[in-house]
Amino acid sequence: MNAYKFFETYANVDKWSTENTMLYFMRHAKAEGLAKDDKLTEEGIQSMKETKFIENVLRMNLDSIHTSPATRAIQTAEQIAKIMKEYRNKKVKIKIDEKLRSEDGMDTV
Repeated sequence: MNAYKFFETYANVDKWSTENTMLYFMRHAKAEGLAKDDKLTEEGIQSMKETKFIENVLRMNLDSIHTSPATRAIQTAEQIAKIMKEYRNKKVKIKIDEKLRSEDGMDTV
């Protein structure tokens, strides 16, 4: 599933909020595979440059991104942070957390 498809199908389901905090759960963009060092494919990278994806990221107005140490998850987090910097002039901190790494390759951003 690429990042664009995530917003079409899962964004409303994978959102949790309280009075002061909102959490969004997202899967990385399309990758070469599920090994820890597998990178995003060119298709996955391009999907995060589409207008609809950018608009959805900006609606989230993130303060920080917590990601697994998998290369593809970090690449996805970096692209999201780049969007926030470019369009909102907002620096979003990326925190890499080993606890978000799944044994079956299902990494979380």
